[in-house]
Amino acid sequence: MNASSIPWNALLEGLIVLAMLALILRQQLRWRTVARMQRIGTVLSVIGLVLVLQQIAQSRLDAVSLGYLVLTVAFAIAAGLVMGLVSTVRPGADGSLEMRGGWWGLALWVVYIAVRVGMSIAVVVLTGSQSSRTTGLILVSVGLARLVSAAVATRRPRSAQDLPVVPAATRS
Repeated sequence: MNASSIPWNALLEGLIVLAMLALILRQQLRWRTVARMQRIGTVLSVIGLVLVLQQIAQSRLDAVSLGYLVLTVAFAIAAGLVMGLVSTVRPGADGSLEMRGGWWGLALWVVYIAVRVGMSIAVVVLTGSQSSRTTGLILVSVGLARLVSAAVATRRPRSAQDLPVVPAATRS
């Protein structure tokens, strides 16, 4: 195997995706501001969307690719919703809202990645379409999941003061 036969673009894209996923998994166990998660989700989504649009401009969008794109977006939104619901939310020292996925969040990301990879492989095996393996679609997917997770966290109670008060006589 010589250097010219190594698919450098695919290798670079794979390393970028792995580094991004490793960072996200590590961050599940740390407290981080929701605003930062929203910025990261927005940046990933925009970069991914630009890459997806470039791919669409270079090749025609067939029904399988469009269906896979819609399925990927729906899955990312659903996963972000669940991740936002299992996250722990608290007010930060500076008054900002912080969240942490914890071990449940880490497990959900691992499942998310496994399902996402499985979907991609299934599309390639069943249709031969390579559109499911694009870095852009992966970035859009992860970015949307982050944005939805952060949006759910902003709607959750931030402290004991925000929780509904239940009279002592009605508690069991």
